[in-house]
Amino acid sequence: MGAIKEQSFRAAMVPFEGHALMTVMAEDSGNAVEVRGEDRRVYRVAAHSSLVPVLRVGDLVIVVGTPQGVVVMGRLRATDERPMLDDRAHALHWHGSEVTLSTDRAKLALHTEKVSVTACEIGMEGEEQMTLSSARLALNP
Repeated sequence: MGAIKEQSFRAAMVPFEGHALMTVMAEDSGNAVEVRGEDRRVYRVAAHSSLVPVLRVGDLVIVVGTPQGVVVMGRLRATDERPMLDDRAHALHWHGSEVTLSTDRAKLALHTEKVSVTACEIGMEGEEQMTLSSARLALNP
């Protein structure tokens, strides 16, 4: 790993222009720190698009060069990897204190102090025990 750090220090001084596919060479907490281009130079990563998933060393990423450094715009999926949302899923929305995952006929919403599930059928399984606990419990109100 020391050789990569030495090479990246020299290469980071040369700005990258344009867009390209590059390989993640170093990461920290799922964010790329350094990427290597086809020219074998290692570039420092300045930022990531908000849609970029957790990255690992060896991942192929789509990058754009900026005066501040390389910006990672996306990650290429492996051939056997499924999309994060399949064609039946509509959306994952994050609005302030609410996160919502919805499909054609179901919705899961996480609010600040509440979780709501809307669907035609809801199933829950407990291998050993299932506990419902609340100050007040209403069934079919």
